[in-house]
Amino acid sequence: MQFLKTSLLGLWIILALHSHCLTGQNVGIGTIEPDASAMLDVASSEKGMLIPRMSSVQRTAIAAPANGLLVYDTDTGSFWFYQGSAWKNLSALPDRLTDADGNTRVMVEKNPNEDMIRFDLAGQEKMVFRQNSNGHPRMEMYSPGDNIFIGEVAGASTSSGTGNVAVGSIALTNNLIGFNNVSVGSNSMVFNTTGSFNTALGALSLSNNVSNNMNTAVGTYAMFYAHNGLSSTNTYNTAVGFEAMRGGSNSGANTGIYNTAVGGQSMVNITSGSSNVALGYFALRNTTSGANNTAIGNLSLRTILLVISIVLWGIKRLKTTLQVYKILLWDS
Repeated sequence: MQFLKTSLLGLWIILALHSHCLTGQNVGIGTIEPDASAMLDVASSEKGMLIPRMSSVQRTAIAAPANGLLVYDTDTGSFWFYQGSAWKNLSALPDRLTDADGNTRVMVEKNPNEDMIRFDLAGQEKMVFRQNSNGHPRMEMYSPGDNIFIGEVAGASTSSGTGNVAVGSIALTNNLIGFNNVSVGSNSMVFNTTGSFNTALGALSLSNNVSNNMNTAVGTYAMFYAHNGLSSTNTYNTAVGFEAMRGGSNSGANTGIYNTAVGGQSMVNITSGSSNVALGYFALRNTTSGANNTAIGNLSLRTILLVISIVLWGIKRLKTTLQVYKILLWDS
């Protein structure tokens, strides 16, 4: 009996000392060299480690679960861990993608079952995909000043400009304070900085305009060489068609106002002309500084010159006829 008591006492002392030593060390199971970064290192090539298993009712009944508490839910057949104030299903797909600091992210479940995709940039929600009550998809973009920019560096320089829409590579890229511009097409309105109320639809349309206002250019290269001066002018030019009202290559000389050109290369060489109207392919194509001309029809400039020549010839003939008639009356 005394021997048994002595043996039990010795075993208790050994266990107590061993337990004391383990409090500041890591433990290895299946290895004599546990990883220094782990309190518990379990090694095996034949067996796994079982996490506590329980039903959903038992899991949710755990009192005051600690953050990081891990269990296996036998009802859902998945691992769950506790975080903050709720259990998280590790087997579920993530409801968001985030960067390292968490302020730029894509979320699909910010609010329960909202059926929306949200995009946050630098901590602010910038875009949302959703559908209306009839199931039609919508894309909403939130921007200071109600600007919408889509395309490589489109609208990249805009500061206080408001109400601008730019769609296309480099479209409206240099705009600073210009407002209520619509620029659709690669390199459209690329040099605009302060011009406002302009509409450019087509690649390179209204490309060189800097500060002028209230122009409409529709078509590739339409009003390409628009005036590039820094002074703001309400020019009210309208050009529709390929290279319509393209202007001379010296943009600084293209100061025309109140012109309307509809048709491919109509009024293509206009510079300082004003209040001209050209409707048709190549209409008024050689007009540069004329004013108050109207040409309707393809190549209609030639027709106008012919009419003018006929009229001048008629006037000359009429003048000669009157002179002869005057002489006859005098002689009688």
